[in-house]
Amino acid sequence: MFKQNNATVLGIDISSSAVKLVELGRIKGKYSVEAYAIEALPTNAVVEGRIEDIDAVSVTLKRALKQSRSKTRYAATAVSANEAITKTLSVPADLNDREIEEYVIAEAEKHIPYSLDEVRLDFDIMDTEDNDANTVKVLLAASRKENVDVRADILNSVGLTAKIVDIESYAIESSYQLLSKRLPQFGNERVVAIVDVGATVTTLNVLVDNQVVFTREHTFGGQLLTKDIEREYGLDNKQAGLAKKQQNDLPSYETKVLQPFINKLATAVVRALQFFSSSSQYAKIEHIILAGGCALLEGVTERVSTETQCTVTVANPFSGMIVKSHIDMQAFSNDSATLLTASGLSLRSDLA
Repeated sequence: MFKQNNATVLGIDISSSAVKLVELGRIKGKYSVEAYAIEALPTNAVVEGRIEDIDAVSVTLKRALKQSRSKTRYAATAVSANEAITKTLSVPADLNDREIEEYVIAEAEKHIPYSLDEVRLDFDIMDTEDNDANTVKVLLAASRKENVDVRADILNSVGLTAKIVDIESYAIESSYQLLSKRLPQFGNERVVAIVDVGATVTTLNVLVDNQVVFTREHTFGGQLLTKDIEREYGLDNKQAGLAKKQQNDLPSYETKVLQPFINKLATAVVRALQFFSSSSQYAKIEHIILAGGCALLEGVTERVSTETQCTVTVANPFSGMIVKSHIDMQAFSNDSATLLTASGLSLRSDLA
């Protein structure tokens, strides 16, 4: 996928709590981690996927870029699934490229609830329809211009060129190719859930045969644990965030705070999966991959496995990769489960 090292792309994930950056390359046919960084965002700089404070995000991205020591100036970022509209179209297979574009634009006017002048629109020819060689499947994707342009402008403000503005769920799908290698049958013919527990939102992506078929966000995240620490120990938000990382200093932390939070997290996962099962043709999830900062909490995989009756693993898209010597391996290991979107975006260099 990567033709040469200087063709790499920075994957930049702008979440509600942090800017996360990953640069993947290739060394002798093997993936390598060239650079990474995570920088915390000020409170409310990004709310429910919307960038509310452009200057704060730009300053944070600039710090992350400096910390990463990356030299590439091409980047890929993404809008949230809630900010995008996608539709799979059936298009006659005998159309040429120009005719397909005209067909898709005509269909877009039927499916997008905005004037086409107000959106950024793209499409991708996927494959012939099952059991019908006369049609091809085309994925239509659109988002309001302000959602796309604000991200491109932020990248430009720190000297980066936005080569790709993707959708987060498709970046997750891209990173799944790195995770599926460690699943039975490499994830083929399996229903797999990726549960990404962020600071304020938990995102469920369900993949079937390595493709995302369902995405939904739920209001639950690691900030609830921070709030629990604040209440239990009388700390302010900054102190509680630090204490969460140094939990051994908190008396009775496991019984009073950690286990109750893990129980709530497991319940949130069960409810998310129940919603999926009730609204889809797939009755059973066969494997769960936990991502996000809470994925490394002691006992969380066991608890989620017990509640869901599924095998559960922690996401690590970088397993087996070469990691450049300037990267702090301990910090990188601790952060790897939070970098799914960023790593998937960096893999998109084949489209840049």
